[in-house]
Amino acid sequence: MKSAAAAAALAVLPAGAAADEDDEHPGALFEDPTIRQRVGYGTAFASGLLTNVRAQLPTLREEQEESVDTHVEETVEEFEYHTGEWLEYVNGRDLAAEDRQSLEIRFDYRGELRTRYVIAEYDADEEEYESITVETDHSDEPDVTALLQGNAVENAADELAILHEEFIEPDKDVEEAYISRLAGRYYLGSSTHISASFLGGD
Repeated sequence: MKSAAAAAALAVLPAGAAADEDDEHPGALFEDPTIRQRVGYGTAFASGLLTNVRAQLPTLREEQEESVDTHVEETVEEFEYHTGEWLEYVNGRDLAAEDRQSLEIRFDYRGELRTRYVIAEYDADEEEYESITVETDHSDEPDVTALLQGNAVENAADELAILHEEFIEPDKDVEEAYISRLAGRYYLGSSTHISASFLGGD
């Protein structure tokens, strides 16, 4: 995701473009595939943009001392704590697909790079995912790729928690305003904090 999935996307994955054929917005394994076609950049985008500007001003931001490993671990822990709800959410909206079983997420933070893989096991008979896990290694070419940089890495666990609280747990469709806010927060001019194969990123 140039961002949401996410990335949801993130989603999966959160935040802000031409899409690859059949690929989704951030959170591609988990979210409504029609949302990316309806995203508007109004008040929510402006709000997210201002948040991003404030976050990048040294005088308004404490120096982050956490390592990339800490941010990755916190993000994975947040997801794994609610894996069952994510699985139910995806299958309940018929979002499972045989050609979307692996998501590669790269965390680029302060010159260090870490990679995790979200693996969804697909049941062709039931046409749904049997399980979703996060792995450190994956031998096959990933179906979807995403890159998180800078403050997108710092905020990944919190953004995932917000996504869960606002939409996954109450079983609500992800709203356009939410995607727009993420787009504004993680995209500023030529500075993009989230990119993905399904949004034309590297």
